Parts: sequence; structure tokens; C-alpha cells
Amino acid sequence: MEDGMKITRKRAKKLLEVLEEEREKIRKENEEGEDSYPYEKWERERKEIVDRLRNLPDLVEEAASHIEVDRPNRGRKQKLDPAQKTMLFLFARLTQKS
Repeated sequence: MEDGMKITRKRAKKLLEVLEEEREKIRKENEEGEDSYPYEKWERERKEIVDRLRNLPDLVEEAASHIEVDRPNRGRKQKLDPAQKTMLFLFARLTQKS
């Protein structure tokens, strides 16, 4: 082993000091970052999404009211109307993404 590759007690102590300084620097950066965590922004966006979702059934119902379904006289009648199918589809998509 070369002399430059040996880990002496002095070198190990110096490395530990450097690691401790870096650890302390990272800890301080993380503490400072906690104050800047955007809780207000996220809460505001969450409330906007909740408000939009509350309006969703009315919007789907209005859109579905403009749909004309031409049903043949054969076969059984559909169990769900277009608004119900749309809400079911949207609910399934939202739950898969959250």
C-alpha cells in the first residue's frame, strides 16, 4: 500500500471532522427549509380542487342533458344514464390517481 493510501489515526480524525461539519450543514439547511414549506399554497390549491369537485355533478348533469341517445326498440334498457356513467368513470379515474 502506498503511503498516500494509508489511513492513519490523524487522517481518520480529520475525515470524521469533515463529515461532522457536512452533517451539521445539511441539518441546518433542512431546518431552514421547514419554514419555507408551502403549506398555505397547498391548502389553498386543495380547497380550490374541493370546490371544483363539488360542482362536478352539476356540470356532468348539465352536459349529459345535451346528449340525445337514440335507442333501438330491441334489447334491454340501460341501467345507467349518461350522467351516471360519466360520474362512475370519473370516480374510477380519480381513485386510481390518488
